[in-house]
Amino acid sequence: MKLLFFRRLRRISRLSSRDLSYLKDDSDSLKKVFDKIERLMKEKKPYLNCDFSISMLAAAIFCSQTMVSRAINRMSGKNFCNYVNSYRVDYAAELMRKDRRLKISEIAKMAGFNSLPPFNSSFKIQMKMCPSQYLSLLEQGRL
Repeated sequence: MKLLFFRRLRRISRLSSRDLSYLKDDSDSLKKVFDKIERLMKEKKPYLNCDFSISMLAAAIFCSQTMVSRAINRMSGKNFCNYVNSYRVDYAAELMRKDRRLKISEIAKMAGFNSLPPFNSSFKIQMKMCPSQYLSLLEQGRL
């Protein structure tokens, strides 16, 4: 019995003495990764591709998907999909301001959405109104 106890104790002490720093989230490294992501999103606008994925983003900044996901979650408070959709909605609103003759379905496609329902729900969450209301307010000159 004592022998079994000492073996377990030895195994536990070996585990605790290992360097487990890779498990810790270093806020400086997350900030650096997030800064790279932000720079890429603003300069290259990869979110306009409707097939844009976290693996594409990770490859573009030479980082692991886990680190990219963790950086986005911690620094923006959003998951990857919501983070990308916020850029898409901002771009769609910009398109609406520039050319009011565009149809909402065209705007959704141009902003990187595959279909209208996710565009409408993302737009409504972020802008607190649906796209058609936003367009009508623009036409009335209230925005």
